[in-house]
Amino acid sequence: MDNNTSRYQKLFLTISIIALFISVAAIIWAGSKIDSKADTAYKFIEKNYSLPNQVEHLAVNVYENTRKIEKFQDSINLIIKVQAKQEDICQRLENLTKDLKEVEKIHRD
Repeated sequence: MDNNTSRYQKLFLTISIIALFISVAAIIWAGSKIDSKADTAYKFIEKNYSLPNQVEHLAVNVYENTRKIEKFQDSINLIIKVQAKQEDICQRLENLTKDLKEVEKIHRD
């Protein structure tokens, strides 16, 4: 029985050492995966560190351009109103001219 116990202890010790090597290898493998992902993240951040500022700048430009477009639309609407008034005035002047010509004819005759 003493011989069997010693054999089991050696087997248990061997299995424990193998398990320890597997655990250490798994930790090293996980660490390399984390390091790889961290390296990828660092490269992304290094490449795109100014992205938030660019987005903010573009948002300001979009807002400013939207305001300019709204002002331009207001100007176009005002021009359309003025043109409509001018056409109305022209039509009235043409009617007055016709009326004056008729009055002149009447006075001539």
